[in-house]
Amino acid sequence: MKEVASTSFSHSLEDADVSLRLVDAKSGRAMVFDCVEGTAHAGIDLRCALADRGSYSVSLLSTVDFGQADVSLRVKGEKPIERVLSPAPAGEGDYVAEYRFMADGGWRKPFKYAYGFVQLELEISAGGAVRSLRTKEIPCSCTIPNLKRHVVGMLDALLGPDLAKAMALMTVKGEDGAPVDESATGEGSASLEVFAAHADSVLSVVESVMPALKLKPRTKTRESRATVVPERARRVGRGEIEWLGRNPDAIRVQKGLPLGKRGAKWGVSRVQTAMSVVSLDVAENTAVLGLLSDIARVAGLFASTLRSGVEDLAAAKEKLSAIAVDDGCLPSLVIIEAQIEKARPRIEMAEGVQRRARRDLMALEMVWGLEPPRRYSLPRRSKAFQEVSHYAKVYKAMLDWFEFGRLDLDREALMLEVRNMSRLYELFCLAKMIDRHIRDGYKALEPDRVRYSLSSRYFGNETRVANKYAFSKGRVNATLWYQAVFYSDVREEGGVDVHRTTKWVKDSKSGDSYWTPDFVLRQDRPDGSSRVVVLDSKYTEPRFCREKGYFDDCLDKYKHCSARSGGRPVDSVWLLAGRGSAGEGWSTALGSWAVESRLLPDGVCVLTPFVDELGHAVPAVETPGGAAAAKGAGEAKAQPAVPEKAQAAVEEAVEVKPEPEAPEEPAKERGDAGGMEMPPALLEVMGLLSEIASNPLGRDSLTDGKESQKLFGVSHPVCRKRQPTGRDRRLYTKDAVEIGEGSFYVYKAWRPDQVNKLRRAHSRLSS
Repeated sequence: MKEVASTSFSHSLEDADVSLRLVDAKSGRAMVFDCVEGTAHAGIDLRCALADRGSYSVSLLSTVDFGQADVSLRVKGEKPIERVLSPAPAGEGDYVAEYRFMADGGWRKPFKYAYGFVQLELEISAGGAVRSLRTKEIPCSCTIPNLKRHVVGMLDALLGPDLAKAMALMTVKGEDGAPVDESATGEGSASLEVFAAHADSVLSVVESVMPALKLKPRTKTRESRATVVPERARRVGRGEIEWLGRNPDAIRVQKGLPLGKRGAKWGVSRVQTAMSVVSLDVAENTAVLGLLSDIARVAGLFASTLRSGVEDLAAAKEKLSAIAVDDGCLPSLVIIEAQIEKARPRIEMAEGVQRRARRDLMALEMVWGLEPPRRYSLPRRSKAFQEVSHYAKVYKAMLDWFEFGRLDLDREALMLEVRNMSRLYELFCLAKMIDRHIRDGYKALEPDRVRYSLSSRYFGNETRVANKYAFSKGRVNATLWYQAVFYSDVREEGGVDVHRTTKWVKDSKSGDSYWTPDFVLRQDRPDGSSRVVVLDSKYTEPRFCREKGYFDDCLDKYKHCSARSGGRPVDSVWLLAGRGSAGEGWSTALGSWAVESRLLPDGVCVLTPFVDELGHAVPAVETPGGAAAAKGAGEAKAQPAVPEKAQAAVEEAVEVKPEPEAPEEPAKERGDAGGMEMPPALLEVMGLLSEIASNPLGRDSLTDGKESQKLFGVSHPVCRKRQPTGRDRRLYTKDAVEIGEGSFYVYKAWRPDQVNKLRRAHSRLSS
């Protein structure tokens, strides 16, 4: 219960408990929402739901009469509405004062574009004091058609193979500026479907040779001592006699006569002697069991992660289902239902792989009487893995399994956390922009997680995905920021060189403020020039972007009231509309003078699971051999939203002159003595070894066999000053190679798992 204020009016705003009362003009239902302070997440109010088409009367209820006040009310993300209000008796519960903000349903359809949850924010100024308050997030119903189709389409795209590389980049954890490890961002690393197909092929190989593994397993003979009857003893020597001396009960005497009496017969009932024992406990069999155990472990991890997420979703669904909705549906409930619907067959798929691997594992465990290793790694290619046909097939399957890379569950976990349409659409747009650069031939560098120093109740640093992405294509570089900050002071963080040029007049201390666009794209060209495009995502139709003033607001903030370092303007501003058909987008800079001047246009383009007009907002930068970029530009021209002449002007404005071809370097200068050719994988190894050799901390590990085994999993020194002889000679390069400051014969029989260990060791030493 709220404490009842004294009837003698207190004019202290700080002492007041404030709530918002909304009355639905259609049904007459009154809803009261408590307002809280602070920058932390206020939580979700599950008592009732607002309607996207509803009109409301709005009042402020207070436990203290703080006199006349300036009140600003806004839906989070929208423009505020300001009023000067005077109190009236509340006559409701513990409240003593009512400030009527809008009467008679005057707030018409304020939540039309909420699509999920609504948060109302208040700023009250009275008696020289200022308070900023907000409600919890309130569920909001939605009446737009085909909502589920769009939700399912975005989830299918984000979890499917087409955006697998983009999603892997979004969730990867690493340092800025380093090349991305393909084993961590390949399609298999984030796609359950690809994993299931790969596991099926590996298990099929094992199952095809299962009879041979049972009937003709790899064995070894070892010497052991066993207690046997005398007839089975192959020898009687000192060891056997000594054992009999320690175990006299094994000596038997006929009819109990004393030993040594004339005519008596004596002997032994048993004796311990050396025996040859056949054992199945060999490295090859252990490796086979380890492979099956590893497949079952990974599949089980995937299934348990999804199952845990589905349980959380089911609990949230139960709570949201209890909310009464007069019209339409709750978008959050639609998202949750779609996530559960998509997750269940994926759980069954993962559990099917796990059951199959466990069945094969148990079959071999029963025959061999062995247990799989606790930790599994790719074994060395022994003679049995080379010459015995069924073991050779299994070893090839092991190589395929290790080349598949790690199964990354981050994107699955990320999707299970999404609850509202705005977040889902932002992630969809981000993945599509990353994917466009990859398809246009750009090489992705390691993403970065920028931590901005901004402290504001309206802003929080992104924690679930990377917020800075770098790409290179020849001499052209591109950088994409997600949730960047444009400061109005001198701060430039994360490489963002755009500033807000206006002040926030209500801040009496400094007046400095900030902008936070959804996406910022910078293209750096070889001639030293660069272009900046600011993009905002809105899950709505293009026409509503103009009617609601979204486009004008973004143009005003990011182009008219922002500037780059040195006073240069932002080149282009675009809105990405999450609903609409092809051709509904529109743009500026279409007049003859603008086309002749080759101005980059601003505008709105449609980006949905079914329509992709991103090419209008992100013009491709042409480079020599940039077929993918030319194709992307051609796709943009095919869309009717931007006339062909204007689009051609945009592409010509960002065209890059071809680079002169660099002369080929001699083979010796590439680090390969004698002009011999090397495969790309070995060239990468040479480069990594050269950098390790230049580091004093890692130099000695290259010529030390024990250190090579410890760091790289290689049982030989990876570099030798003298040419090896005998069988080891074929494992090393034919000629000496320049590594660091010396010439070495370099180990060349690298397996995929050893290359991965070399990469990790290089990363540790570099950091």
